[in-house]
Amino acid sequence: MEVEALLDEKKTIKEFIDLFSEDHDIESKRKEARETLGVNEESINWNEIDKKYKMLAKEHHPDKGVVRLNLRKLTTRIRF
Repeated sequence: MEVEALLDEKKTIKEFIDLFSEDHDIESKRKEARETLGVNEESINWNEIDKKYKMLAKEHHPDKGVVRLNLRKLTTRIRF
């Protein structure tokens, strides 16, 4: 679609390139993200980054507490 817009002259070459360019402050965003994940800010170990991300996602998932609470209510009802 983007290529068609370029070929049809609906977008300029600059607009096309800007769509696929990284932000000028991408390095600071990457360092901040790595800091949030708890890995070295210069780390390029994708296995470590992926592992930390999944751990935090699981830990902070909004359904985690709800499931436990609902299970506790259900088991309480079954006992009585």
